Amino acid sequence: MKRFLSLALFAVFASVSMAGAQTHTTRQGYSLPDNEISVYYGQGTYTQLSMALGGAFGTAFTFGAARLDELTSTGAIGVEYHRYVHRSIAVGGVFGYEGGTMRFATISGTDEDGEPVYDSDASSDSGNYSFFQLMPSVAFKWFSLPHVSMYSRIALGAMLGVSGNDTSVSFAFQASPVGIDFGVTRFRGFLEAGFGCHGILTAGLRFCF
Repeated sequence: MKRFLSLALFAVFASVSMAGAQTHTTRQGYSLPDNEISVYYGQGTYTQLSMALGGAFGTAFTFGAARLDELTSTGAIGVEYHRYVHRSIAVGGVFGYEGGTMRFATISGTDEDGEPVYDSDASSDSGNYSFFQLMPSVAFKWFSLPHVSMYSRIALGAMLGVSGNDTSVSFAFQASPVGIDFGVTRFRGFLEAGFGCHGILTAGLRFCF
């Protein structure tokens, strides 16, 4: 995990250090900064959806011997950098994080009415999970005015999953067909709708230089 985090930080700092404060001209003739650093928060990630399905299937496949006792998620949190290499195309990278808990309670007996009693302390298949994503990203801006623009973005890469002493590496992606950012030249807010490890809805702040 340390190697994964070191690689992510190196990629971010290397990209920023090579970036100069330059501008590009949009199709509409406006000059905008070439470089963007964004922070975001998202909900409705495929990690959240898969954990919810895992909890439902875990309860079903044990035929009531266990039930989902706790299911939480931090949501998707991350930072991204993009640089415009064309007036409509920006390339860069994303480093993201999501944490979660999935805990099952096992049946410990029955009450006086014969209904099952579950013991949350005697949990099975439970644990805390952390997911780290590192992905190259491409954005295509298809509408641009000085204070508002619209774009589409796709990112593909790898996700490191950590639970206790266990780690795994899997494919990660985010596809956002519709994004909108708004604000002044240097500071902007943004919203994206899509699907992937950033979520169905993502919001954040962007610094342009």
